[in-house]
Amino acid sequence: MTHSLELDFIKPGKKDPPFRPCARICVKTHTKDKRGYIFITGKSYGIEGLELEIKRLHEELEDIKNTARRKFNIKE
Repeated sequence: MTHSLELDFIKPGKKDPPFRPCARICVKTHTKDKRGYIFITGKSYGIEGLELEIKRLHEELEDIKNTARRKFNIKE
């Protein structure tokens, strides 16, 4: 699966001052149009295609959430 989103996870190194790990979601791939709008999906010419893109994004976010839970050492 091609991912357009990604987890950015930052934890302190051994020589860093102490801080809690932090995480955020970044845009890994996108397209831009002449108006300057940024898109994280391809063009959908019907509701079925748009719903597939929404499903894909939802699955990506679930994967990112699960990765973040592992990195924050949260057990299910």
